Amino acid sequence: MGLLQTIFIKDFEQTLCLLIPLFAVAWLFYRQTKELKAYKTLCKEAKAELTALNSDITQKDELLKNLKNSEQKFKIILDSAPFPVVITDYTTSEVLFVNKATADALGENRSNLIHKKAIDYWADLLDRDIYINEIMKRGYLENFEVKFKRKDGTYFWAQMSATRMVCDERDSAFIAFMNIDKQKQLKETLKTHSVAIECAANGFIVTEIDGTIIYINSAFTEITGYDKNDVLGDTHRILKSGAYSQSFYESLWSCILCGRIWRGEILNKRKNGELYYQLTAIAPVKDDRGKIVKFVSIIQDVTERKQMEQKLQKMAHYDQLTTLANRTLFFEYLDEKLLAANESRALALMFIDLDGFKEVNDTLGHESGDSILKVVAKRITESVSDDGFVARMGGDEFTVIISESVDIESIKECASKIIEEIGKPYPQVSSSKAIGASIGIALYPHYASNAKALLSKADEAMYRAKADGKNRYFLYGQG
Repeated sequence: MGLLQTIFIKDFEQTLCLLIPLFAVAWLFYRQTKELKAYKTLCKEAKAELTALNSDITQKDELLKNLKNSEQKFKIILDSAPFPVVITDYTTSEVLFVNKATADALGENRSNLIHKKAIDYWADLLDRDIYINEIMKRGYLENFEVKFKRKDGTYFWAQMSATRMVCDERDSAFIAFMNIDKQKQLKETLKTHSVAIECAANGFIVTEIDGTIIYINSAFTEITGYDKNDVLGDTHRILKSGAYSQSFYESLWSCILCGRIWRGEILNKRKNGELYYQLTAIAPVKDDRGKIVKFVSIIQDVTERKQMEQKLQKMAHYDQLTTLANRTLFFEYLDEKLLAANESRALALMFIDLDGFKEVNDTLGHESGDSILKVVAKRITESVSDDGFVARMGGDEFTVIISESVDIESIKECASKIIEEIGKPYPQVSSSKAIGASIGIALYPHYASNAKALLSKADEAMYRAKADGKNRYFLYGQG
């Protein structure tokens, strides 16, 4: 090794000994500086996070404060609500809050209700189970009908809705209900009325204002033969018999559209085509503003009654043997025609008494006599024009009223024809016992002013015909 190399190595070792501490110090400084920067960055970030956290805490405190204020305001609003409100623990049903309306509804002090179980005020244990199951399963309950028990032991029906919520940091149930006693009573009343209508013997029909049928009861089907499938969506026209003019129905509609009740008897037609008499009442149904919105019709089948009335009417006004008008109907008809008669429109009355009938009736018996009277009635009717009115006054006496186209010659011709027809042979009577007729004729207003006087004049004329030889007519006032 040369001298220079020796010097260089020696110097290098000395230099290295000097530089190593310097490098170590520099390295430590470098590390500390880097860590310091990292620390400063970390501190900066920590400070930012602390600042944000502090802000979050402040905001949360503010939010909680606002929430509590909101809950207080909410409770104040609920307290003044006109309907009952209850807030309970979601799980235990412990009452946490009630408003004044709830206390009033239950007849309790509010302080007595707090911490009690809300479901203890429910009358039906089944309702409690349904509520618990539904609220736990779905978290809400809508329009649930429940019967509540008041403090005094009385009950009332309520419609209740409930939903899950958080109140005062507790899992709660918000319950609101309203008394539905009136609605319940109305519903029960309507149900009762519905059953009564469905069981009624009279038919019930409800229609829209245009007459479209929207409801019928069972009795309607029994009366008419039409069921719901036949008539719903149709109108009363389906029952028309064709017995009435359009003006009849126009008058009916005018009445009910004016808000009045129409009552009357209608001849209608059943589904099988059979005609029947129907007693009907149609009443308008109005809304709260007085506007007609529906019509209700009640119908009663009065066919049997009507037939009985007609039978009684016939018995009261018609001769049972000959089916001619009797004495009662004769006077009713005569009075009616006398009111229309005057000097230019006269009326003729014939009074007919059979000649020889008493002897035949006494000889052959009443049965044969009745048969003869039936034939006589038929012959008289056939001898008179269509506008003539024939009646049997009793026994063997008959009358004829002629009120149209009255003139002396036509009256005489009609009387002659009646005498001729009555004088024809009868199967029951031998030729030796002929039956004839004496007829008295009186004119109105020429010789009488009323029905009784006119009949008296005709009767007088009839006796004059008998006095003149029977089997002829005599015109009162003609000699």
